[in-house]
Formats: sequence, C-alpha cells, structure tokens
Amino acid sequence: MQSALAITQELDDLELAARELADQINSQISFTPITRKTGPTPYSTRTNCVGFICCDSAMDHVELLEELHKVLPIPTVGVSSSGGIITSKGYQDMAICLQVIVGEGETFHIDCTDTVTPQNIKNEVAKLLTIAKADFLSSITAVLTFAPYFEDVPFDEYIRIAEYFHLQSPLFGGIVVGLDPAAKDADVLVLGEARKDRIMILSILGNTRPVFAVRHSVMMMTEEWHKVTGASGDTIYMIDDMTALDFLSEYGFPVDKLLQEPENSSYTLTSSPLIIRNKDQDMDILPRMLMSLDSKAGSARMSGNIPMGAAISVGYVKRPDVAISAGECVERLIAAMRENETDGYKYSAMLVVSCLGRYIVNTPTPETEVEAIVEKLPEGISMNGFYGMGEFCPTSAIDGSFHNHAYNLSIVMMAV
Repeated sequence: MQSALAITQELDDLELAARELADQINSQISFTPITRKTGPTPYSTRTNCVGFICCDSAMDHVELLEELHKVLPIPTVGVSSSGGIITSKGYQDMAICLQVIVGEGETFHIDCTDTVTPQNIKNEVAKLLTIAKADFLSSITAVLTFAPYFEDVPFDEYIRIAEYFHLQSPLFGGIVVGLDPAAKDADVLVLGEARKDRIMILSILGNTRPVFAVRHSVMMMTEEWHKVTGASGDTIYMIDDMTALDFLSEYGFPVDKLLQEPENSSYTLTSSPLIIRNKDQDMDILPRMLMSLDSKAGSARMSGNIPMGAAISVGYVKRPDVAISAGECVERLIAAMRENETDGYKYSAMLVVSCLGRYIVNTPTPETEVEAIVEKLPEGISMNGFYGMGEFCPTSAIDGSFHNHAYNLSIVMMAV
C-alpha cells in the first residue's frame, strides 16, 4: 500500500487547483491506475487506487471533480463541508485536500445508492450490501461509507442496516454535514458527482489489514447513573420516574429556553451531552447529543438510539480534552499498526472523522486537535479527514470480537 497527500488553497480557478493537486501527487508516488466498471449500478467500480478528497463547501464540486479527472484519471470519493479539514500537514481551512491510496491489485470496490430518503434508506443500502454479499463479501476487510444528514434518521440506523443484512465487516466513516446541518451545505462526492441525497460505500478488499481507533472527550458530570424507563428509537420519554424534560431540568438544562428554539438545541448543548453505559466494550460510555425537545410528550430526541433500560447520566466536554483525546486515539491506532506490521506489511494512509461537536467546543482553536495527532504521526503516513456529525467505527469487546458503533463527540481513525 502506498499513499500521498496534496493540498491547494486555490478555490476559484479549479482547473489550476486540479493541476496543483495532480502535480503534488505525481511527485510523491508513481502508479498505473487499473479501473473497471463491474455493474450492476452505474457507480460500481473495481480499482487498485482511489482518491479521497475533502474540500470546502463554497465551490463547484462537480467542476472540481471533472478538472481533476482530466489530469489525474482515478476514481475519487470524498466530502465537502463548511468545517475544517484534518490532514497530516496540519489543520486546513478553505482548502482542497486530496489523498491518493494505491493498493496491490483490485483493492477497492466503489458503489453508491440511488437517491435516498428517510423512508427508503434501508432498501437502498440493502441493494449495495446484496451486491457485496453476492460478489466479494468474503474478501472485504473493511467498509468505508459517507452518508448525508437526515433529521429523521438516527445516526446508528446505518449500523443497524449493515447488521440486519449480515455485513460482518468493520464499518468506518460518518455523516456528512456543514456547520449548520439544516442548511444542507455539505455533499457526498463520488465518481464525478456531488450529492446531498446519496450514500457512498467503498469496500476495501484483499491483502489489507485495516486497523481502527476511537476516543471521546466526554467526562461524567456526576457519578450517579439513572435508568431509561421510556424510550423509542432515538427519543427518550422517561428516566427513572421523571419525564425526560423534568430530568434535564433537574440537572440544570435550560429547557424553557430550548423549547423556544428546539432546532438549535444540539448546538446550545454540544458541551453537555447525555451518556449511556456501554458495557464490556473498549468505549465504556457512548455520548449522545441532544437534538430537540417536545413539550407535549415531555421527550428529548437524541443523536442516536437509546435502549430501554439503559443506564444514563450527564456528561460534559472541555476544550483541552478534545486535543488530549485526539492524541490518545492516534496512540492507540499506532499501537495497532505496529502489532499488525508483520511479514513486510506496512501502513501508509490514515482516514479520520471527528465530530462537529468537538470542532464547536474547540473553537476558536480547532487546529489544536489536529496538532495533537500530527505530532505523533509516524513518518511516511498520509492523513486526510473531516468533521462530521455521527462517526462510524468498530470497537473491540472484552472477548476479542468487534462491534460497529455510531458515535458522537468522538474521533475515529482508520489506517490501511
């Protein structure tokens, strides 16, 4: 496996931007693209190389991808966002960052759904997983996915769909959003298209050894645990013998104020998530951000599913802990890389997704999170990543197995 990273701040002249990116990539690595269409969808592509692009939302992404393909004809996927970009060359803002990863043989299979809605998302994802199961399921070592934000779809719905269709592979990626999710100013980029309504799935195949790490930056506000006594999906109705709103009020949440502007609650309370206990897992707690409140039902909608009977408490996030947890995460990833670098296998590339909530808490110094990673990166490792809202990553269980999860206020990393 080999990789390279290119960066340009040229956002206006996209022909020039594409040439700058291609020149930087070609100066670092030499390779011959091997790409073929496999069907049955128009996107189905098998390839030995893939471009992973993260760029600012304020540009014509389709033109960018077209110009890039003229000078660097490889399959490219990625995201646009109004948040910053996480790279091995430091934090980037108002930039285009392209990472190219090259494997031995047909290492990657790229596919994409048709238009998805909250109503058909399960069926659309199922089509791609059915293709994978029929064609190359046994050779998948990991699945990378970028998905659009839907207010009515819990973040961990993607995990449940994969499990329902028996995808036994580690799932990595995230929900693509901008600084204001409701504005829908972020795109999933796939094979020349920029879409707000499609899910990209990239399967990593063959002789690859993906490793993963995840850390959150949430501390417990209290040592008390409570019990969820009424919940459905991502909505909490009762905690102990109180409504969810009464519980939040008891812990000092400004419920009356939030009820006036429920769409802003996820930003108002980014630094004060609820947390549920996650027994027997490497991540012992799962943070869940508050998304909106319902005064009539006395309920609170969270950023992920809340199981009935779950142990629940209140947490908090402090700015210094964002960088600390990022440093801890890359240390764990490096340890896993070193453990798996046997028989001449060498890691070359890292992908990172950090929660937009961490970005907000860390403002006005978002670069400190990236600096904490870069200062510990091994030589020769390229890194590219973005800020999302719902991070997908497997985590290890005590029994040695892995479980895919959707996280909040966390940073997730994958190395290949």
